[in-house]
Amino acid sequence: MSENKILIGELPTGCRLCEKGAKAVLFLTGQCDNQCSYCPVSVERKNKDITYINEKEVSSREDLLHELKSMNALGTGITGGEPLLCYERLIRYLKIIKEELGGDHHVHLYTTKPIDVEKQNRLKMYGLDEIRYHFPGLNYSSKLHKSLELSSRKFDTGIELPSIPNYEEEIIDLIEKINEPIDFLNLDELEFSESNFEKLKERGFRGESRLNNSIKGSKRTAKKVFKELKPEFEFTLHFCSSSFKDSVQLKNRYRRKSKNIKNEYEEITEDGTLLKAVLSGTSSKEIYNKLKKNFGVPEKLIEINKETNNVETAWYVAEELSEELNSLDIEANLIEFYPTEDRFVVQKIPLT
Repeated sequence: MSENKILIGELPTGCRLCEKGAKAVLFLTGQCDNQCSYCPVSVERKNKDITYINEKEVSSREDLLHELKSMNALGTGITGGEPLLCYERLIRYLKIIKEELGGDHHVHLYTTKPIDVEKQNRLKMYGLDEIRYHFPGLNYSSKLHKSLELSSRKFDTGIELPSIPNYEEEIIDLIEKINEPIDFLNLDELEFSESNFEKLKERGFRGESRLNNSIKGSKRTAKKVFKELKPEFEFTLHFCSSSFKDSVQLKNRYRRKSKNIKNEYEEITEDGTLLKAVLSGTSSKEIYNKLKKNFGVPEKLIEINKETNNVETAWYVAEELSEELNSLDIEANLIEFYPTEDRFVVQKIPLT
C-alpha cells in the first residue's frame, strides 16, 4: 500500500502490463449510450465514432499495428465509449492483434453492457483474455450480473468502478449483491477532466490539490470499501490513483516507445520524452556540411528532417557549438517532445 496505489492480492495481468508501460490503449469508439456524469472521455472523442490506438487515430490495419509495434506492446486494453456498440470492429481488431502479435499478447475489454453467450464465445475464439465490467452509476443490473457470471467461466473477469467520494455504501452493496467468483475489483480515483468538470462540480466535488486532477475523498472511499470487503471476499482489491497513471504508467509507456523510435542523436529523459537540437537559418545542406566537415560531427548525429527541411542533431552537439553556430547566423533550439504521432513539443529552449 502506498500514497499512489492500494493493492490487496495479486495485481491483474492487464494492470501489471499497464504499470510497466507495456499496454497500449485501443479506444474503439467514442459512442456510448450511458450518460455518466463522471465520464472522463475528452470532448474531441466523446460521442464520436472514432478509433485511436494510444494517441494515434486509426483508419487502417496498418495504423493499429504500427503503433503497437513501435512501443513493443505486450498487451492492449480495449475501451471507449462503449466498445460493444461496434462489436464487429471489436472482433476485427482483436483478430488482427492476436494474429499479428501472438496469443501471448494480453487483451482486456472494458464494457458496461451484458454480453450474450454467442458474442462471448466469439470473443473467446479470437483470443480475448480478460473482461472488466463497469456498472454505470454504481447501479446493480441483473443482466450485467448474469453476463459477468458467464464471463467468469471463460475469461479473467473483474469489476472496474470509479471511487466516488462518500459512495462506499453503494459500492459495497453492489459487490455484495454480485457475490460471484470475480478475480478482482479495481477502483479508479475519480478525477476532473475537461468534459466532466462542470457536472462533477455541480455535485459538490472538489479537487485534492492544484497539482493534479484527482478529486478529494476518492482515495479515502476506496480505503473504506477495501477495509469492509477484505474479510468477506478473496478476490484482488486494487485502487489506482490518477497520479500513479501519470507519474508511472504513462511515463513508462513513453520510455518504452522512445527506446523503439529514437534516432541516434535523440536522448530519452526521465519522463520518457525525447530531446534533440533543431538548426535553421541558412540552407539545410550548408548547415549539414558545416557540422560534418568543419566541426567533425559524426554523420550518425546529423539528419535533415524531410518534413521541416531543418537540420537535427544531438542537443549537446549544438550546445557545445553554440558560439560557432551563432557567428554563422544559424539558429539552434533544444526541443523536448513526446514520442507520440504528433511529436507534441513540451518545451523549446534557444541555444544560440
